[in-house]
Amino acid sequence: MTLSGKASLSISEIADRLGYSEASRFDRAFRRCYGKAPNAKRWSCSPDGG
Repeated sequence: MTLSGKASLSISEIADRLGYSEASRFDRAFRRCYGKAPNAKRWSCSPDGG
């Protein structure tokens, strides 16, 4: 996910850019897909975010 790697964007901004009406909906979808919160994914050590 390219947008989550941009530290200057908040989770709300990422959710909005992806078309979510609420950041909480994006958070739930992200957790279902990746098994952790968007913030945890953002600070992953691997270059591809995984």
